Amino acid sequence: MRYFLVVLLIVLFGYSLALVLQNGTELSVNLLFTEVPAMRLGLLLLITLALGIVVGLLLGVQIFRVFQKIIGIELFRIP
Repeated sequence: MRYFLVVLLIVLFGYSLALVLQNGTELSVNLLFTEVPAMRLGLLLLITLALGIVVGLLLGVQIFRVFQKIIGIELFRIP
């Protein structure tokens, strides 16, 4: 299992590197009150993907805890 995770990590890193190198177009992002400096499109895609995964996991944990309290499931209680 450990070797599988290492291989998966290497493949994911290679894909991320290829994504950044293939999408070399520089662009800036205008947010509501500020502007992000120009960066590569591939890097911007990776940052956006990572932020989406982190926010999704955090929201999923919170929603699960609320769901757990409403239903009162004792089996899934987190100490």
